[in-house]
Amino acid sequence: MLSAFADSHGFAPLKTILGVLKAAGYTEANINHTLASIHIKVDDFIKWLDKGDAGMYVVSAERQTHAVPGPAATTALADLPRYHSQRSLASTSAPGEICGTKEETSRENQMEVALIRELEEASWNRDADKVSKLANDYVHEVGKNQSETAGVSVAYLLSEEFKNFVRSRMGEKDLSKITFARLKDKLWFKVDSEAEASIGKEMPVGWDKTCPRDHKRGCSLLDTLPPQHRRPCTHFLSWTWLMTVSDFRSALERWVETNGLNPSKVFLWVCFFVNNQFRIIIGEGQGDDLDTVFGPNLKRINAMVALLDKWDSPAYLTRIWTIFEQFMAMLLEVPVQMILPAASHDSLIRTFNRGERGIETVLRSLGRVDSAKAKASLQADEEKVKDMIKNAGGFDRVNDAVKESMIKWAMGVIESNF
Repeated sequence: MLSAFADSHGFAPLKTILGVLKAAGYTEANINHTLASIHIKVDDFIKWLDKGDAGMYVVSAERQTHAVPGPAATTALADLPRYHSQRSLASTSAPGEICGTKEETSRENQMEVALIRELEEASWNRDADKVSKLANDYVHEVGKNQSETAGVSVAYLLSEEFKNFVRSRMGEKDLSKITFARLKDKLWFKVDSEAEASIGKEMPVGWDKTCPRDHKRGCSLLDTLPPQHRRPCTHFLSWTWLMTVSDFRSALERWVETNGLNPSKVFLWVCFFVNNQFRIIIGEGQGDDLDTVFGPNLKRINAMVALLDKWDSPAYLTRIWTIFEQFMAMLLEVPVQMILPAASHDSLIRTFNRGERGIETVLRSLGRVDSAKAKASLQADEEKVKDMIKNAGGFDRVNDAVKESMIKWAMGVIESNF
């Protein structure tokens, strides 16, 4: 009942908090504010309370269910950090399975333990106001962490739902002519007033939702998706917005099929979806600090998929972010898989089939890396990343490292196909 309800909303810790509230004797009025903050109807919740189901909670990674009698429900709080220390485990055995460094997990647990101890003490003291406030703080902290560490499922990216969403926003059917650079202009844009929504005008994506990270209006595209398509990351995607939606889907489809991956169990950190573009592009407040977001996420996820648009003069090697991502993956010793759209992969194999001359053509193309001349969509980003490159050893060092990575990949393709 309540357990299933909380799980269906992707928020198992809710059962612990509500169990504590009921065990401590709080009434509808006491918990009204807490429930409203997570958008649960109080009447529905009281029905579950009346059925005596609120003392059920989840205590372990195996999600075993235990009943807690009376005031002893407060002891459930002590087990909650164990659940959260496990929640970053991905659901596949692929590289990138662990979605968090030990240092990050420790800091997160310390914050949660502190909140939980305060909540437990307030519960024993029957301090309704403090319990409500701490419960809200805990809900917000978990929601923020989930938003910042989640990825979008490959199942969604390959779905008819996503395809139709793009076509509807663009007013076009041919996905091979729609780049993500063009798509962004149809998803995030300034409007004169909210009144425009009342007359049926198309509004920016996420404009009417609260961001779990800063609790302001306007959230990431990721935070608008259903729970099944928004879960802990398994892979970091390195790519460019110059990619067409058609090629993007083709490359991902070929990748999961070739590697025997379940699309519904693979979740990608894709900047287009994960970063709060509502802040960055529309400019309603400060956007994500991209240089500090990128590094920790790559290290935390510990598995990169590099999506090249093509092997012959790829746009991927002309963009400053993707060049830097390749370099950082090598420095951090993050495993990298290179992938191509189906047509580009077939072209690569045909070129290799030409023998030495074909191999030379491919290597020459993939060796054209010039980070000093690489561009970014935003001038500020370009300057910031180039400053980071200078601090990391300079452009020549980055160029040589990325060339080496490209050559190793090309040699790997030859070995596996010939």
